[in-house]
Amino acid sequence: PDGIRFWASNADVTSEESLDGGRWQMLTATSDGHTVRLFKNGQQIGEGEETLANDESIVRLTPVDPWDKAHRFFGEIRGFTIWNSALTPRALQMLWDSRKMD
Repeated sequence: PDGIRFWASNADVTSEESLDGGRWQMLTATSDGHTVRLFKNGQQIGEGEETLANDESIVRLTPVDPWDKAHRFFGEIRGFTIWNSALTPRALQMLWDSRKMD
């Protein structure tokens, strides 16, 4: 209800955009070393000044939230990719536009 968010051990980036129930969506977080940006379906929905320098190099998909320990994503994840550099907004839009429709 509070929007899509990205969190790491020492970072928290929020958005006011929520998930669309029952629809496939492409969610993306990028970091250029200074700023974490959040995207939904190729469009930027949030950003925060975060370096991620002191964070763990571990990815956890859909963990229980660290605040209330009550919220968790329930759904299906199709395709998960980690790129070795931050994709540009244009590249993310091209990925979204080229997706295969079910």
